[in-house]
Amino acid sequence: MAKYPFLAEVWTEFALGLLVMCARIACRVRSVGSKWDGDDYLTIVAGILWTIEIMLLPAIGSLGSIKGMTDEIARTLTEEQKNRITSGSKLVFLGWFIYVTLIWVLKACMLYLYGRLTLDLKQRKLVKFTAVVCVLAYISAVLVMLFHCRPMYKNWQVYPYPGDSCALNIHSLYALAVTNISTDIFIVAIPLPLLRKVQMPCHRKLLCGLWLCTGIFVIIATFLRCVFGLQFPTSVSNGTIWSIRETVVAILAANTPVIGPWIARTARHLPVLSSGDGSKTSRKSAGTPAPGGHQFSRIERLAKENRIRRGLGLSTIADASKENVVTVEEQELQHLSHSQANMSVKMENEASSANV
Repeated sequence: MAKYPFLAEVWTEFALGLLVMCARIACRVRSVGSKWDGDDYLTIVAGILWTIEIMLLPAIGSLGSIKGMTDEIARTLTEEQKNRITSGSKLVFLGWFIYVTLIWVLKACMLYLYGRLTLDLKQRKLVKFTAVVCVLAYISAVLVMLFHCRPMYKNWQVYPYPGDSCALNIHSLYALAVTNISTDIFIVAIPLPLLRKVQMPCHRKLLCGLWLCTGIFVIIATFLRCVFGLQFPTSVSNGTIWSIRETVVAILAANTPVIGPWIARTARHLPVLSSGDGSKTSRKSAGTPAPGGHQFSRIERLAKENRIRRGLGLSTIADASKENVVTVEEQELQHLSHSQANMSVKMENEASSANV
C-alpha cells in the first residue's frame, strides 16, 4: 500500500465517479423506467470497469511490477518475490485494457447523447463519422497493446529482463495519446454548432462552455499521462494518477448532461428558488396568442430551443424555473395547432355548404 502515494486521492475520485454514475442511473430509471438507451447500459459497464480499475491499484502497489527491473536485481530476488512481481505485472497488463476500454465506453456515452439531439444532416454525419473513428482508434490502441511485445509472456517476465519495449509500455503510451486525443477533439467539436445556433443568455453559454472544457481537460490529462510516462518510465504512480484524473473528469462530462436537469428540477422545489414561479407561469399562460401572430412564432422558437437545451442537458439551477414556462408554451403550441386544424375543417365545411 505504501508504494502507491496517491491512494487517498484515488479513493476520493473513485467515490465521486461512482456517485455520479449511480445518480445518472437513478435519474434515468425515474424518467424513463425500463426504456433505457444504449448509453444507459454503457453506464453500467463503465461503473464495473471503473471499480475494477481502482481495485487493481493497491494490488499493483503491493505486488510491484517489472518496471525498473534489471538482470542484476532479478538475480537477487527469491522465487516468491519473482512470483509476486510476475503477478503484479500481469495486473498492470490487465489494467491497461481496463483503462482504455473504460475511456472508450465513456466516449460512446457522449456519442449516444449527441445522437439523440435534433441535429441537421451534416451534424448527424459528423456524429456517425466520429463513432467510426472511435471504433477504429480503439481497435488500433488494443492491437498495439497486444502486439508491441511478443511473445506476450514477456510483458510480465522477470528474468531475463525482457527489455524496455515490454517493461515500460512506451509504444502503448504513444498509441494511446494519439488515438485518445484525436477522438476527444472530434467529440468536443460536435456540440459547437449547436451552441452557436441556440439563443440563450451569455451566462448560460458560459456554463455550457465550462461543460465543454471538461473535454479539454481530458485531452490535457491524456497528454500529461504520456509526458509523465516518458519522463518517469519506471514509475507506476505518476502516469496512473493522471489516468485516474482523466477518467473521473470523463465520467463527469458524460453524465452531467443527464443529471444536470434532474438537479435543476429538484432545486426548483426549494422555497428560495421556487418563489414567484407560479406568478410568472400564470402571466405567460394567461393570454392566448393569435394563430400565425408574433407570439405564436415566439412560442415555436422557445419550444425548439428548449428541446435542444434539454437534449444537451444545458439546464441550470438558475433558469430551472423557466422550464415550466416553456413547457406551458409547448402545450399552448400544440393546442393552437389543433385549433388551427379544427378551424380549417370548419371553414371547408362552410364553403361546401355555400356552394351547395
